Amino acid sequence: MLLLPQVQKRKLEAERQRVKHVIDKEEVAIRALLVQNRKRDALLCLKKKKWQENMMTKLDESLLDVEKALVDLQNTRQNITMVKVMRESNAVLRRMQSEISADDVARMIEETAEHQAWLHEVDSIFASSLEMDPNAHRAIEDELAAIERGLNLESSGEIELPDVPTGPVVVKKKRIDEEEPAAETETSPAMLPA
Repeated sequence: MLLLPQVQKRKLEAERQRVKHVIDKEEVAIRALLVQNRKRDALLCLKKKKWQENMMTKLDESLLDVEKALVDLQNTRQNITMVKVMRESNAVLRRMQSEISADDVARMIEETAEHQAWLHEVDSIFASSLEMDPNAHRAIEDELAAIERGLNLESSGEIELPDVPTGPVVVKKKRIDEEEPAAETETSPAMLPA
C-alpha cells in the first residue's frame, strides 16, 4: 500500500529532472537563435519553454500531493498500530480484573499495612535497645561504614594496603638454642622509604 505512492514520487521526481533539463536546453537554443537573428524560431522556443515551465509547476504540485499522501499513509499506519496496542492492553486489563477481585486488592493493601506496622515495631525495638547504649549505636555506625568501604573497594578493584613505615625497620633475630633474643639489627637502606 505504501509502495505505490513511493514509486509515483520517484517517477515524478525523474520527470521533473527531465523537464528541467529540457527547459535549460530551450534557454540555450533561444539565445543561440537570437544571436543568429532568427526571432520567429526563438519565439517558438520561448513558447515551448513556457509550456515546459507550466508542466514543471504541475509536476511540483503532483509531487507535493504524493508526499502528503505518503505522510497520511504513515500516520494512518501509526494510528492502526496504536489502536491494536490499546485493544490488547484493554484485553489484559479485563483479564486482570476477572482474576483479581476488589476483595483481593483490599486484602493485599491490608496485608501490606500489617507488614509495614510490623517493620515499624521491629525498627522501634532495635532503636530503643540501641538508645540505651550509645557506644553500641556508634559501633554499629562504624561497622556499617567499614562494610561500605569494603564494598566500594571491591567494586572499584582497589585494595587497601597498610601504610609504609617512615623510620628504620628493626628486625629481631631469634636463635633456637638461645632463650634470650639476639641484639636488634637495622635493615638495609633498600628497605627504607625513598
